[in-house]
Amino acid sequence: MTEHRLSGVVGVVLAGGQARRMGGGDKSLLEINGVPLISRSIERLGQSLDQVIINANGDPDRFAAQNRPVAADSADGIEAFAGPLAGVLAGMEWAIANVPNARFVLTAAADTPFFPANLPQKLLARSSDNDSIVMAKSNGRIHPVFGLWPVALAGALRAFLIAGDTRKVLAFVDQHALITVDFDIPTHLEGIADPFFNINTPDDLETARNARSLRPKIFGVTGWKNTGKTTLVASLVKHFTAQGKRVSTLKHSHHAFEIDREGTDSWQHREAGAAQVLIAADTRWALMSETGDEETPDFANLVEKLSPCDLVLVEGFKAEDFPKIETISGEATPIHANNNTVVATASKASSAHVALPHFDLDDIDGIARFIEQHLSGESDV
Repeated sequence: MTEHRLSGVVGVVLAGGQARRMGGGDKSLLEINGVPLISRSIERLGQSLDQVIINANGDPDRFAAQNRPVAADSADGIEAFAGPLAGVLAGMEWAIANVPNARFVLTAAADTPFFPANLPQKLLARSSDNDSIVMAKSNGRIHPVFGLWPVALAGALRAFLIAGDTRKVLAFVDQHALITVDFDIPTHLEGIADPFFNINTPDDLETARNARSLRPKIFGVTGWKNTGKTTLVASLVKHFTAQGKRVSTLKHSHHAFEIDREGTDSWQHREAGAAQVLIAADTRWALMSETGDEETPDFANLVEKLSPCDLVLVEGFKAEDFPKIETISGEATPIHANNNTVVATASKASSAHVALPHFDLDDIDGIARFIEQHLSGESDV
């Protein structure tokens, strides 16, 4: 899984719909647990993209709280309210004018509050060139407004919209190469059967507000190499287990790894080509799976493989959507400077210049107390 920020991609949150089935108005400003829908979309894209803008028509000041550029649909030869494609074009033309290295825009709908946080990584990973359009797919259905669009297609898209034969997104896409990327059903959310569940009616809004997370509490420790991440995780495990909590850990590795020794029976089974090897003893068991050419399971699927517990402490997975404390040391640019999922920092030295809550790396009691307080205030969704 890619854990660095993606360059050359501008995120575009499409908020230009007229919301007729909701009775009109700004659907994107409706709230779930006090958070506007558009804020959720911006936050998800902003975890891995440096630049995220809003596509919307009318007075841009109504989005002032989002502190993001607002790009309206172009009226130059294109009929008003020409649909999502006009928003895609507005994003492309904004990116061309404002981000010199932009190769793609990545669009997401403002009324889809649960779309996967790793959407940018998965779509970009499948992009083959500057001519292919990459779109999300789930439950056998393509989601045309969740796509990675080469900005090189801006001229062709403008001509298509000026011609005005149809507004259908896939009618334009059919004229170009299309790649689709499948996303799993979100089994961690009760009441939501599709990761791209979108809010079109008051009943949909009620469903979204009633959605309940089935995940255990998750908190992460992130930081650059040799900053004390693993030591902090181990100390926190000891602290919480001493309180009687059941704690599991999940760690991301950037390299291939071995968990059994060469020459053991289980090692020989894997070397012979077994897809999975399960080894069991009186005190523990372990299941090893070989992915081969298959895609590595995403973070949500990895969490689901854990048995029920009170807390999952995660080391790594910088781009995933859960709160984290960053261990900092030296002069490297801190991760929290470009990642709003970092909610606190810890180091051996004083860091008064850090705007986030800061702890001494040895203050395990203080860090643990902060984690508990932070998680107790989290919403379910």
